Amino acid sequence: MVISGVSEVNHSLSRIKKQQNCAVYLCPEFDYLKIFNDKLETVNWLNTHRIEHPKTLDLGKPYQTQEIIEHLGLPFIIKPKIGKSSQGVRIINNENDLHCLD
Repeated sequence: MVISGVSEVNHSLSRIKKQQNCAVYLCPEFDYLKIFNDKLETVNWLNTHRIEHPKTLDLGKPYQTQEIIEHLGLPFIIKPKIGKSSQGVRIINNENDLHCLD
């Protein structure tokens, strides 16, 4: 049986799949779910495994506006560290958009 589920379902199945002898659950390992649900942890994992990914910057750290723009270029997208779908996604087209986030 294959169940396509949201994160919450995958978390539950990944915890019990090793305990089941009669069913095979096709879902990521729990440790990977913890990594891949966090965008910054995902970037660290990708770096460790030398897999290319978009430029990323942890905006939870103190950066000057110009440092952010120089590193990422314009336009760029801001996403929450944790979350799914398009919740909390913002497109930054110019310096003023970045200042409006404060």
